[in-house]
Amino acid sequence: MRTRIKTFLHRFFKRMRLLRTWVKVALLFVLLIAMGGLLWHFVGPVQLPSAHTAIADSHNLPVASSTTETTDTLDTTKAEDSSSDTQSREDEKWLEHMTARELAEYNGEALYYENGVAYRTDTGERCPVMALTFDDGPSYLTVGLIEELNKRSAKATFFVLGVRVESYPEAIEAAAEGGHLLCSHGWDHKSSLTNLTEEQIDEQLGWTDSAVFEASGQHTLYVRPPYGMIDKKTAALVDYPMMLWNIDPRDWDVRNADKVHKGIVDNAFDGGVVICHDIYDTTVTGVLSAVDALQEQGYQFVTLEKYYEIFDISPQNGEVWRGKVQADI
Repeated sequence: MRTRIKTFLHRFFKRMRLLRTWVKVALLFVLLIAMGGLLWHFVGPVQLPSAHTAIADSHNLPVASSTTETTDTLDTTKAEDSSSDTQSREDEKWLEHMTARELAEYNGEALYYENGVAYRTDTGERCPVMALTFDDGPSYLTVGLIEELNKRSAKATFFVLGVRVESYPEAIEAAAEGGHLLCSHGWDHKSSLTNLTEEQIDEQLGWTDSAVFEASGQHTLYVRPPYGMIDKKTAALVDYPMMLWNIDPRDWDVRNADKVHKGIVDNAFDGGVVICHDIYDTTVTGVLSAVDALQEQGYQFVTLEKYYEIFDISPQNGEVWRGKVQADI
């Protein structure tokens, strides 16, 4: 009996000790909950560091303090980008409606262009115009001359001989590609047109036109009579407008680059049509230096086709022109 009582009491007190332990755990849990509530009330939610934050801290990188701040930053960036895009579109629309002159003023440019013609930005006046023309070519010098003219944005008109086109087709191709004008000086320059029959004139000009077309895909537009010799009777037989000149540096005679330069520059004027020959190296040197000098003075060099467009002149077949003036023949 005594043994049973001892056993009972032992088990009872053991259970009481276990009960006290659970009670203590429960009280501790309740206390933690209460402390957490107080902390939330007075301090607010505590954000534990994420893996991203830990990595950023380890590399000394900036990290947004909260998801809200990150979202706000992204929204601000998007708004700025949207505003920038809107402004860019408005600027583009504004520029599209600007005139060529207004756009040149906006960009601080001294010249502006309309239909391939240069104008002064400050006054709106057209820059003075001249036409360079070359006879008797092409030659071994012509391609190099064209390359130099292209560098200067200067256009020229080439009155070519058909027989020489067959020898230098690459020059004809280069002229066409460079935006220069190809015209006819007859087939072989052996006689003036005034000494030929109508049939012979047609052959001279027809053969040359075919040679130019084969080399460039372009037809000849104007004719320059060999030696500049033409009369009313012969002009009536020519199915092209005929072109003479009003500035002659006599390059074929002087054979001196400085004299060629001086002959062009000293006689330059708005509407000048220069005759030269792209078969002399002194001519090429003198012409290019004259172009440089006159461009500094504001001159622009255009093809004869553009020249007559600028001056609102429409040369007709059988007519003979000396620059802006119809020649008295």
